[in-house]
Amino acid sequence: MAGFLFSPSAGTTLAVTIANSVTTISGCEAIPEFGAEKGTYDTTAINDAAKSFGADLPDYGEITLSGIWDSTDTAQAHLMTSAASAQTVDVFTATFAKKSGGTNAAVAVFNGLVLSFRVSATKNNAQKFQSKIKLTGAVSFTAAT
Repeated sequence: MAGFLFSPSAGTTLAVTIANSVTTISGCEAIPEFGAEKGTYDTTAINDAAKSFGADLPDYGEITLSGIWDSTDTAQAHLMTSAASAQTVDVFTATFAKKSGGTNAAVAVFNGLVLSFRVSATKNNAQKFQSKIKLTGAVSFTAAT
């Protein structure tokens, strides 16, 4: 009998802070990639022989979550409320699966604006949600140990 192979991402969670309580968002199927990406601006003078650029501030992008919708899930309900509320900035915590033999998992904490929260239902499938979050400010990464 073949052995079960443990997914390196199994046990990874994404949570949102609700009333000072870090609450896991149930049903998430993945945490999309996120991180810093610098923009550039043109610094080329008219007499330069080649283009030159300066580095702009980093943009941490946006993520789109998707997963199984649970109308009773506190965190999903919070995302739905935040999407409908102007100027609400939420704190998110991504806790990555602990590496084999590791003591602590890697953690990323960031602020985000919930831009949308949508639900869907299709024949022969679970009801799903999709939520878009724009990261604002820097992401604080803590390495695994």
